[in-house]
Amino acid sequence: MRQEFLTWQATGYDPNDWLGYPDNAIRASRIVAQQRDAHASTRTQ
Repeated sequence: MRQEFLTWQATGYDPNDWLGYPDNAIRASRIVAQQRDAHASTRTQ
């Protein structure tokens, strides 16, 4: 769980940004998903 949080933070998620929530969380989750998809596709080739 901590690694997931650190990954989200690295992509721009700020847990202290209450005004931007949930937009900043959604944006971070999409970036993380794209990174994981890209990483998975390079591993299968």
